Formats: sequence, C-alpha cells, structure tokens
Amino acid sequence: MASPIRMTGLNSGLDTESIVKALTSSYQNKVDKNKKAQTKLGWKQDAWKNINKKVYSLYSSLDSLRYSNSYKIKKATSSDTTKATVSASGTAFNGTQKLKILNTATSASMTGGQLAKGTSGSTTLAELGISSGSGKITLSMGKGENQKTVDISVNASTTVNQFVSQLQEAGLSANFDSTNGRIYLNSKESGSKGDFTLAGADSFGADALYALGLSYTSEGTSDLYSSYAKYAGGSEAQTRDNVTAALASYKTAKSDITENNASIANIRAAYTYANAITARDEAYKNSGLTSAQKDRYETALLASDDAIMTSDNKVYTKGQTDKDGNITYSYKDEDGNEKRILAKETGTDEQGKKSYAYYDQERQGDLATYKVGNVTYTATTNTDATVFKDDDGAEFTLGRDENDKLVLTMTKDSSGNSVSAEGAYKVDVTNVTAGSTPNYVTAAQANTSITSVADIKKNTEDLYLQNAGVTEADKDKALEKLRSVAGEARTIRDFENATEAVTVDTDETYTRAELKAAIDEAHANGNINDATQTFAEKLQVNREKVTNAQKIIDGNGVLASAASLAEGTPEYETAVDAIVSKVMNAASLSANQRQSEGIVHTAGEDAKIDLNGVTYTSESGNFSINGLNITALAKTEGDGITINTQTDTQGLYDKIKDFLSTYNDVINELTDVYNAESAKGYEPLTDDEKSAMSDKQVEKWEKKIKDSLLRRDTTLNSIMQTMANSMSSVYEVNGKKYSLASFGIKTKGILNSEANRQYAYHIDGDADDKDVASNVDKLMAAINDDPESVTSFMKQLVDGLYKNLDKKMKSTSLRSAYTVYNDKEMKSEYNSYTSQIKKWEDKLAAMEERYYKQFAKMESTLTKLQGSTSGLTGMMGR
Repeated sequence: MASPIRMTGLNSGLDTESIVKALTSSYQNKVDKNKKAQTKLGWKQDAWKNINKKVYSLYSSLDSLRYSNSYKIKKATSSDTTKATVSASGTAFNGTQKLKILNTATSASMTGGQLAKGTSGSTTLAELGISSGSGKITLSMGKGENQKTVDISVNASTTVNQFVSQLQEAGLSANFDSTNGRIYLNSKESGSKGDFTLAGADSFGADALYALGLSYTSEGTSDLYSSYAKYAGGSEAQTRDNVTAALASYKTAKSDITENNASIANIRAAYTYANAITARDEAYKNSGLTSAQKDRYETALLASDDAIMTSDNKVYTKGQTDKDGNITYSYKDEDGNEKRILAKETGTDEQGKKSYAYYDQERQGDLATYKVGNVTYTATTNTDATVFKDDDGAEFTLGRDENDKLVLTMTKDSSGNSVSAEGAYKVDVTNVTAGSTPNYVTAAQANTSITSVADIKKNTEDLYLQNAGVTEADKDKALEKLRSVAGEARTIRDFENATEAVTVDTDETYTRAELKAAIDEAHANGNINDATQTFAEKLQVNREKVTNAQKIIDGNGVLASAASLAEGTPEYETAVDAIVSKVMNAASLSANQRQSEGIVHTAGEDAKIDLNGVTYTSESGNFSINGLNITALAKTEGDGITINTQTDTQGLYDKIKDFLSTYNDVINELTDVYNAESAKGYEPLTDDEKSAMSDKQVEKWEKKIKDSLLRRDTTLNSIMQTMANSMSSVYEVNGKKYSLASFGIKTKGILNSEANRQYAYHIDGDADDKDVASNVDKLMAAINDDPESVTSFMKQLVDGLYKNLDKKMKSTSLRSAYTVYNDKEMKSEYNSYTSQIKKWEDKLAAMEERYYKQFAKMESTLTKLQGSTSGLTGMMGR
C-alpha cells in the first residue's frame, strides 16, 4: 500500500514517522500475519492441486481396467505380410483362419491422351481446334445420394491450366504435365465411392473434352448419359415436367427415409423403455412402497447425495456456504428460471439424518449491497436499506458526510462493540453502483418441508427392508437390487423427455408419444409384453419404406445436387434448366461418343476378401471383422493365406506392469511429500525481509516451506492408506483366494526399500528391475497357465482401488467432486484472509492518518507558540 510523502517534525524535532510506525506496529503485525498466512495457504492450495491432479489421473486410468475387455489382449499374425497385415482386438477368437485377397482397393484415375506437340498450360481450346462457342463438361463423382455432379464451363479462350484448376476445385486431383503433354486425373477417395466420369453436357463440351484428350467411351459414360436420357419427353416442356416430378419423388424419398428412420429409432427406444419398466417392477417386487414413494426415491437416486429435496420433489443442488453457515441451494424451473433456497443444517439425529431450517425470512428478497475492493457491504433488511454489515459482521450506517458524499460509517466493530463517531472508519460509496443479493424464494413458495437426498434414500430403503422382510444376511443383495432402479428410472425418463424426431406422423410412422401410450396402457393392464410384440411388425413396415425410398434416391443420383436446393429460388431454377439441357442432349451425345487416342482410364474398385468362405468389401482396403483388423495389400493365389490369433501373454503382462508403474509413481510422490523435511521456524517473507536477502536466498527459503506444506498431513495420510490397503486386499477367484503376492508382486517394506519407496510394488522376474530380476517370474507363469484367473483377480483389485478413491473424491460441503482435499474450505479461508488483510490495512491507514493529524496539530501549536515567544522576546529587548 503506497504511503504519502509527509514533512514532519520540523518544529518539534521529533522523528514522527518512527513514532507513528511504533504506535501502529500492532496493526502492521496483523497485516503481516494475515499476509503470511494467506501466502502459505496459497502455496498449500498449489501443492494440493498437484497431488489431486496425480491422484485423479490414476483414478481415471483405473476405470477401463475394471472390465474384462481391457485384459483381453490378442495377437494376430499373417502367414504372408506382403498380401495382408493383421491385428486383433480382445474380441477376436483364438485360432487359425483362412483368408483370400480377391481384390485390392484402387482409386479411380485417368491418363489423358497426348496433346499436340508444343501444348502448354496457357494453350487455349481455340488453339486445340475448338475455334468458337461455349459449353459445359459434366464431372460426376460417387453414386446414389452421395453422387455429386459439377458442370464445368468452357469456351474457346479457356486454357489447359484453367480447365485443370476447375477440376481441382470440383474435388479431383488434377495436373497437366507439359513434358509429356498429358492431363492426369486421380480420385481423392479409393474404391467405387471415388469413381468419376467426365462427359460433355452439350456438343461444345463433348468437343472440348475430346480436344483435351479426356474423352473416354465407357460403360460409366454411357450410364451417365442414360441417367439423364430417361427423363426425356416429347418436348422440352414435357422433359421439364418429368424432371420436376422426379425431383419431387426424390425429395419425398429423402423425407421418407428421415421419418421412417426416426420411427425405427423410436420403436427401438420403446423396446428399451418397456424393458426398463419391467425391470423396475421386478426391483420393486414385495417392496410395499406407494407410487409416490417410488417416484420420490427414483428422483433421489438420480440426484447428488449432498442435494436437498422439497416436498414436491424438486431437487435443489448445493451451492456455496455464506459467512453465517447458511447454504445456497438452487433449482431451475421449466422456464429455465433459477430459484434458490437459503437453508442451514440445524441438527442430526441418532440415525445421522439431518434437519434443515430456512434462512431468516426478513433477510430474504433483494438486499442492497455495495462492493468496495474485496469487501461486500450488505443491507440487513430489504425494507430499510440504511444499516449495512461487512463480511466480518461490522455494522455501518449509510448517509451523507459534511462534503455531501455518500458514505458508510462504522457504528459497531466485528465484535459488536460500539465505535465512537469521532474518527470512525468510513467507506466512500458515492461512485459505487449498488447491487443486490440473489432473490431467494420464501418457505411458502418452495414448500416448508426440506429433506436431504441422502436421507430420502435411506428412509425409503429402511422402509423397503422392513416391508419385504429382508434378513440381515440378505440385506446387501436386496438393496443392490432395489438400487438398480436408478438405471431403469434414467432410461424411462430419457425416453419420456427425448426430443421427438418424427415430424410427419403417418399411419406408418410412430411417435414416442403414441408408443409410450401403448406401453403404458399395456402395463396398466398387466400385459406389457403384448405391446412389444407388435413392434416387430411396425419395424418391418418402416424398414420396407426406407428400402423403397433408397431405391428412388439411388436411381436418381444425378438429381442430388438440385434436390438439395429450395424450390422457387433462382439457384433451383438454374439447376433444373441445366438438367433439362443435359436430358435434351443426352441421346445425341451418347450416340456420337468419341474416345481420345492414348487415353487410359482405371475405375475405382473396392477391396474384396474372402474370410472363412464369407466375402467382404471395403472402399479403403481396411476390414474390421469380429475383432480382426485386416489390411489387404495384394491379391492371393490358390488357397490364400492363414491368420493365426492367440492370447498376447506379453501384452497382458505389460498391461499389469504399466498399471503398477502408474500406481508406484503416484504413491511414491505422495510418500515423498508426506515425509518431507520439517520447515519449523520458516514463514513466508515480507517485502522488507525479502529486500534484505538475495534472490537465491529467497528462492531457497520459500522452497523449504513449500516442500514441507503437506508434511504429516492427515488427509494425505488417509489417501495413502486407502491406496495401500486397497492394493493389499485379498480376492477370491473360482474358490481360491489371491493377493498380489500370489503372483510374485510385492513391496520391499520400509526396512528393505529406499527412502519413501516402501509402498511401491515390484514384479518378481521383471528384467527391468535389477533388485528382483533373478526371482522366479510367477506373474508370467500364471498368465501362461490361467490367464482368466489373473484377469479376474486384477479386475477385482482395480475395481476396489477405483471405488475407494471414488469415495475419497465425493463432493461434500468442504470439497468439490473429484477432489481429495478440502478445496472449498481452503478457498473460503483464502477469501477470509483477503478480507482480514483489507480490514487491517484500512485500520492501519486510519490509525496512521489519525496519529499524523494529531502530530500535525501539535506542530501547528508549536509554530504558534514559537511565534508568540519570539514576539515577547522582541518586546523585552527594546
């Protein structure tokens, strides 16, 4: 905080600044103490963030390792890697399979005929013999609804390079090689999907294509002309009618596919919905719970444990805690408006169930606030905004001072002691815009009954156990079955709340609403299966509609581009005109096709393989079949080649080793931090203290403190013990008990390990670990002998560690979700230090100002006294 320049002690000869500094030292000490504490807390937050990042990373990596698929590591080999390369996922079957490569994927290409000697990129069509006029060349790529047609405009002045550029813009790889005098074209996609055809859209276009050496008579070219010729009528007007009718059919087919696919999706979702209802009924069997109790329980199951619910089943999510210990809970209504409740826990009964009370209603509503720096001053009522309190509870009144400034004047300190008006601390809010606190709902608006979500679940489960007569021995299994309704409830609600995809409701399409109504009616009548049995017939109807619509689209691929445009627009009319023109020219152009001399065209072909007698095709040459990944490289002869698939024992070993390595890295770092050297007597330095030291000394000093911040921390120790205990757990597989030690995986213990490495695990026989490399490799032996047992044990071990860490990272009033330390509490404490520092700095400044004013008054008095004394001395000297 900057200090003003003062001229003091001129008359008294006193060192006023030193005196004032001494008189206010207690205030400065308070400032320094809070600053040091805040700095230390900030460093501690950083230390915890680093720890949390490591623990959360470990936690995240465990998720997939809890399931069998992570350990199903397969290895596939090809008998001839020049014909095909293979790999396998965990779902592939072990054994030998026969593979024939019938065809490899190729990209469509065209090498144009050789142009006249001396042709360059700047040569025009006129120079190539097309002296006058203009026209279009049609480039067609792909098939069906993915077919793309582009018309390339050319005229007598079009150069070779300009034409090549237009082909590139249309989506082909194109180049003119002036050395060889040829144009080279290649599809950017392999397989039949990338096949392309070039044809004249009119006689000028056909002549231009021939002159450029790119005229090719092929089945594809003839098909392209035929695809237009089929729309021909007796006149141009009739042809236009045929084209527009076909476009209408095309668009209807597109709509039919969309709507019927949406209907199919609805029916499939309805199956899931019906199954969820059936499973939910089974879970509630003999529960004795009412419909209202079930609804409330399901709502609670889908909510966070630290949320609260009102009596009308609205879930209010927990927010921040204010300085008085009141917690903000928020809820969004159907219109998206946020409603809030201020409540606080008022007690906990013997069963651990919590009770709540609403915040003082007089404090609800819009309360005026002023925020100055980091301090907020809030009105105590919403009716008379003249009395305010700061964040520490000190009381202020709002009014005008002698200079007509709007100020908050302290009347009581944070301890409730009255403050004298003379010299009272004041806050200028003249230029501060007044705000307001959130508008909290009243008890009546939100319903007066509040219950924690955790208690609702426990109350319901206790009632269920009582009604169903569940014994203590069967309690866990029964509760697991009951809690399974959470998943079913989520499925049911997802179906009910999903956005309707069917927009055109016909006799053949089925909306979610009508499917739900049918299922609910059948459920009410006790024959829900009857409803689902009719779904198969509905699915078949929708599938046939999709198939028929797809045939229309595939048969009218040349209309795809025009069909995507809005009818009546200039773009649509232009596209229709172009199609009509092509139709009118198609017959004569097809009959008069010419092929450029020396042109070579290679059609794009899909790769085709035969695996165990079944044929598969791929546009790219890559196949994924039942866990096998095959890349076709070259055709095979005769019986083809063989693929051998087996369990990758080394891969499974490495998977376990990688997990242990990750675990060791984390537990070692935690142990280092926990056992760090003490920094007793070290505290963060003030600016004055830093100025007396070198930068290296300051850095060393601060590092000493930072390294020790989590030394012997109880929370850290709890995390370490959770991890260590989880890893030492024993699990049963096929009636036999296993631990990590069963597979030669052990720690060295505190006596035999290096410092802070007592929790790290080592695998006997691991060649990379010199301390245990000579031991018998029990893990690899177990994997070779019984990989299923190893996998089953590891799944249970990792799942236990995952769940225990998950408990440590649950959200509470003191910490956020997925956090192992009390970050909320630390943040609140950090903010509290900010307020305290501001408060003591303000008090320090006020006291300094007060003392300086008193000394200034004394100096002024001395000046007057000296003047009087000088006058008296002068009179006596006459």
